[in-house]
Amino acid sequence: MTGPQMHDNDPDNLKWIASKQDEWLEEFARKARDYGDEDEFNLGLVGQYADMSRKFKKLRRAMFEGKELTGEQPDEILRDLIGHAWITLYRMDKMNREAK
Repeated sequence: MTGPQMHDNDPDNLKWIASKQDEWLEEFARKARDYGDEDEFNLGLVGQYADMSRKFKKLRRAMFEGKELTGEQPDEILRDLIGHAWITLYRMDKMNREAK
């Protein structure tokens, strides 16, 4: 797996994101494997929304209310949200292709 081509004039934040995407994708895939295949996409977009909503609530408590989290920390929650966004985009694209 390779990231997008970056150029010398790209902002540092894009270079940093590109350098991390394979690591984040592997982390998300590793965590997703723990759930197994039997429930994959069972609830479709509703399930993805529910997963992201639950993550956002935890993130809000940590970032805006200053609550200390005992499990996942804000950086891991953000990476999970990126993964859930990827899955949601995939599901939406698949639904659009199937509707044609």
